[in-house]
Amino acid sequence: MSSAKEHYERLLAPLYAWMLGGSAAALERQREFVRAQGLGGGGRALDLGAGFGATALALAESGLCVTAVDASDELCAELERSRGASSIRVVRADLVEFAANDVERYELVLCVGDTLTHLESFERVLALADALAERVAVGGRLVLGFRDLAGPAPEGAARFFHVRSDDTRTLTCFLDYRDEHVLVHDIVHERGTEGWTMRVGVYPKLRLATERVLAELERRHFELERRNVARGMTTLVLRRR
Repeated sequence: MSSAKEHYERLLAPLYAWMLGGSAAALERQREFVRAQGLGGGGRALDLGAGFGATALALAESGLCVTAVDASDELCAELERSRGASSIRVVRADLVEFAANDVERYELVLCVGDTLTHLESFERVLALADALAERVAVGGRLVLGFRDLAGPAPEGAARFFHVRSDDTRTLTCFLDYRDEHVLVHDIVHERGTEGWTMRVGVYPKLRLATERVLAELERRHFELERRNVARGMTTLVLRRR
């Protein structure tokens, strides 16, 4: 079984924009996300787990100076190519280590797109929470987006998901629930000149309970402003006291 970073490098990073319907569609969704959450304006933003940069680009368009951090070489390179003259600094780094060692304070910090569940353990989540308490300026906001997988495990066919397909590629996955993690099995079928091939990868996601995450952030002087659950993704917007 691979770590989340290894899984993305080996299997998902080259497909990531495609998985989300293409980079243009993903960017438009993140523009709407920035508008709906009221995240635009001046100041500095830190995007942890930036991927190929849809959120970072939308934030930069809204007037923010963005530091975009991701552990994937390929996704960082893709963002470097697409950022153009945008006010985006791209950093390839482990997001927890970057947040712990950075010296800046930001008016806005985001960790969305289910990145939080890619951390190896809840202890790493706590380490990130400690770092975020230093990175978010007093009065600034923290936005988290992740899937709460702490509930009852689905059974049978409910564990299987069709992610996306077109004439040459299909991505499906199924979930194997364990005590602390969910093992995500990604299955990619691709059609080439010699027919169809299959690639499979497995990586763990943390079973994070929203209330547990909130309790730890409240201990670190964050106050919940609003939460939203849409298509299985929980979004928390918090203010640093």
